[in-house]
Amino acid sequence: MGTKENLTLRVANLDCEHEAAVIERGLKDHSGIKDLKIYPKSAKVEISYDAEKTGAGDLKEKLGSLGFPAVTGHALPSAPKPWRNPKVITSVLSGVLLLAGWLLGYAGLPAAVQLGIYLAAISIGGYYFGREAIEELLFEREIGIEFLMATAAVVATILGQAAEGVMLVFLYSISEAVEGYTEEKTRSAIKALMDLAPKFALVKRNGSEEEIPVEDIRVGDIFIVKPGQAMPADGEITVGSSSVNESPITGESMPVEKVPGSQVFAGSINGEGMLEACATKTFADNTLSRIIQMVEEAQERKGKSQRFIERFGKRYSPAGFAHRNSNCYPASATV
Repeated sequence: MGTKENLTLRVANLDCEHEAAVIERGLKDHSGIKDLKIYPKSAKVEISYDAEKTGAGDLKEKLGSLGFPAVTGHALPSAPKPWRNPKVITSVLSGVLLLAGWLLGYAGLPAAVQLGIYLAAISIGGYYFGREAIEELLFEREIGIEFLMATAAVVATILGQAAEGVMLVFLYSISEAVEGYTEEKTRSAIKALMDLAPKFALVKRNGSEEEIPVEDIRVGDIFIVKPGQAMPADGEITVGSSSVNESPITGESMPVEKVPGSQVFAGSINGEGMLEACATKTFADNTLSRIIQMVEEAQERKGKSQRFIERFGKRYSPAGFAHRNSNCYPASATV
């Protein structure tokens, strides 16, 4: 039996359940993966894998090929600038073509040319959510809202209402385009917690002091915390005494005096004295990381209303699609 390893990554472009499904499908047949957890609201992927069959580098490369490159360290990825976001660009371009088609049609442009502009607008604006609709239908065997929107736009165009079809595509595509930016705001609580801990720690190794990323701290490392600095890890004081502000972690309003033998928590703020402490937990297991994990799990947890809407949508979408199709046939049609 191979050695089980755990890998936690923050990845770019992960904002919704559909993108989580893309990752799950892409990694499903990857050799060596034992367990996979995806947190769309936190842009995080947790993978348990067999170290004899695959490695962290292979998994990062695979995620990158799927369109979800891992970010450096444990920082949360930022949404791209709007002018660099393909979803925003295609949506805006769809809206521009809609406006151009309407103005040129008003100015006497031939109907065939106007229709060509509208078809281009539908193809460009509907590319991303249309692809999502097809993938959901093929892989998940479900008809979602994306499929309904795409169908409505196509049917409207066939019935001679191409402008209305483009308007539908534009409005839905722009709502999907801004999803990543609204999701970024929901991550503010996690970012605030992550900012409590320093990015680097000063540790004693091999008789000298060196600065290392906090992710590289090992149990037993001696780390040094100067006045005013944050604790990089959970630990036990070995040298020095000082008051420590633990309010960001425990909520304790008054500073707590620390002496050799006292416990300190990652993210708490050192007061007036220099301290040396022995790390008792790694970065992934310290108190601050556990708090962040609980916040992430709480954000991923769906409320009763959301679960009801999702269950309702799974039934409503196919029913709405079937009803829409039945209305395309004359009442007198026979089979």
